[in-house]
Amino acid sequence: MNVFERSDKLNRKGYYVPIVARENDCNYCGICDLLCPEFAIVLVKEKKKDGVKRK
Repeated sequence: MNVFERSDKLNRKGYYVPIVARENDCNYCGICDLLCPEFAIVLVKEKKKDGVKRK
C-alpha cells in the first residue's frame, strides 16, 4: 500500500507533507484517515467509471 510519498516541501510545523503518488493503488481501506491528524486527509465518495461507489 504505497499510495503516498514524502514531498520535498515542509509545512509550517517542519514536517514533510505527503503527496498522493499512486492513486490507483488505493483500495479505500481508510487507514490513512485513521492515522493522520484530523482534517489532514479527507476521503470523498465518488462514483468510478465502472459504476461502483468508492469511499
